Amino acid sequence: MKLFQSIQKNIPFLLIAITASALLSYYTGKYGVSICVDCVNYMEAANSIKNGLGYSNCAGELMNHFPPFYSILLAAASFISGIDVTDIGIVLNICCLCVFLYFSYSVLLYWTQHRAISIVSTLWLLTTPMMFVFNANQTEPFFLAVLSGIVYTLLKPNKNFKSHLFIGILLAAMTLTRYAGVCFIAGAVLYIFIENWGNFKKISLFTLCAITPFLLSFLVWKWYTSHSNANITSRAILFHFVSSQHWHELWLTIKSFFFNNTISFYCLLLLLFFASISSFKYFKELRKNRLIISSFLGLMFYFLFLMVSISWVDFAIPFDNRLLAPASFFLTLFLSTTLFFSLTKYNTILYPLFILLGGVYLLGNFKKAHIFWEKYRNEGEGYNSSFFEPIPEEVFTRFCENKIIYTNNPGAVKLSFPNSCAMIHPLPFQYIEINHQVNANFTEHCAAIKNEMKNKSAAIVLVQSPKISGTSLESSSMSLIQDSSFNFYSVGNSIICY
Repeated sequence: MKLFQSIQKNIPFLLIAITASALLSYYTGKYGVSICVDCVNYMEAANSIKNGLGYSNCAGELMNHFPPFYSILLAAASFISGIDVTDIGIVLNICCLCVFLYFSYSVLLYWTQHRAISIVSTLWLLTTPMMFVFNANQTEPFFLAVLSGIVYTLLKPNKNFKSHLFIGILLAAMTLTRYAGVCFIAGAVLYIFIENWGNFKKISLFTLCAITPFLLSFLVWKWYTSHSNANITSRAILFHFVSSQHWHELWLTIKSFFFNNTISFYCLLLLLFFASISSFKYFKELRKNRLIISSFLGLMFYFLFLMVSISWVDFAIPFDNRLLAPASFFLTLFLSTTLFFSLTKYNTILYPLFILLGGVYLLGNFKKAHIFWEKYRNEGEGYNSSFFEPIPEEVFTRFCENKIIYTNNPGAVKLSFPNSCAMIHPLPFQYIEINHQVNANFTEHCAAIKNEMKNKSAAIVLVQSPKISGTSLESSSMSLIQDSSFNFYSVGNSIICY
């Protein structure tokens, strides 16, 4: 009887979850799983773990700048199921999407007590850019699923020691999936301070519960990286002010994520307008709302993390849609709560308008879904798994076997031919964007590659399909293949120079 009542109560969520799973399966089946540079690294590490080689890429280098939890999860799921790492990633993404939607719907329903608003708001999370995030073999799907679970648990009333310890375990799992989780640890601790203000004993105990699992797991991770005998991959840590180019990229990313068509732009603009009025007019009442507090803290700390990350580590890496996924989650919670508060004040006057605007916004996004996915696939910002075999294996073996391989697209070639990973290297560049430095060894490196090719010990593979590595043919070392003594073999989307 209880099971039947529970199913009946969650029918809207079940319908949303089935719809979401069907959409994700359809997009993945039609366009393939999305792959980017980070995806390649995580899948390489997962395969290394499966093969007992530790947390390393296919060249045997320890990837200490990528947290390990997602690759461990991929490896474990692949090992247990016997399914390939790439394919099991798709299954995990569908599971993570359902978990994410469940916690989001549950939080909204509990705090608004309004089923229609909860349904429409949860459907907002199925808009095209967010669905694209869940289509990729990267950390964001699992990260969002855990993040929504943390918010759900943190907002539950009458929490005790065990509840906060569970929150701490989730925070540890999230942070060892993406280092961005550090900002949400800070946000969770501040929320604990606000919620238990005046009770020093509870603040101390609950804060300790929230941070201890992360500290212990992080110490284990640092011990592992410091005691590894493998070569280490690392990022340059240099301070740079956030440039006007980054602010422009941020705006363009926000525009493409939330306002990817004219209808969506005006609908969301009106909803934001009403939410802003409600926030200012009822500020004293809204500031006591726990969902508003958690949403604001989440947005604030995540924005601060992005600024720090861009300034110190990722200053040469452009913004992309996946960075806005956590912000979209908190923005949806904030909008839903403030708009619901307006409904309670104005009763039925604004209710049809809010539902209409939300519904039109959704329809506008779904209408543009096909165009959005085609654009991302064709322009190379999204990657179809079929592009990972641009060269037939027999051709690759004929021209590249037992040779050092230089390529403009190491990720695609590594995933296509994992047994040759140790021999695959990127082409040199005159300007190293990640460090904002001129490559002083460029000429020397090019000359060395030419000598290796003349000695039949190296080959160049130019992949002209949508690129994983972000290095175009024009920006790579094209002078290397302009030697008339070299031979060329064109196959599919690729050129082999040998």
